[in-house]
Amino acid sequence: MRAIALLLCLAGSMFAADSSGPDEKTRIKIVEYMLKTPMNEADPTLVSGFMKLDPESLPKKLRDKARGKQMEIDAIVKIHKGK
Repeated sequence: MRAIALLLCLAGSMFAADSSGPDEKTRIKIVEYMLKTPMNEADPTLVSGFMKLDPESLPKKLRDKARGKQMEIDAIVKIHKGK
């Protein structure tokens, strides 16, 4: 659990070079990666990028799953911070 929280805290900004963010194909790949990868194995850079994605910009079939995963990550971060 600590490893997950540490990864989330240390995650860099995936979109620092491009303020507009990734194209649709890349957004879908990021979401699919995050949905299938256990949190303790996820790339911190992709976690950070995933958290910045607006689920409304995704295809309808991925929106609810992406929102759920973002809520899960938010909960892990809050638990780690003791809130």
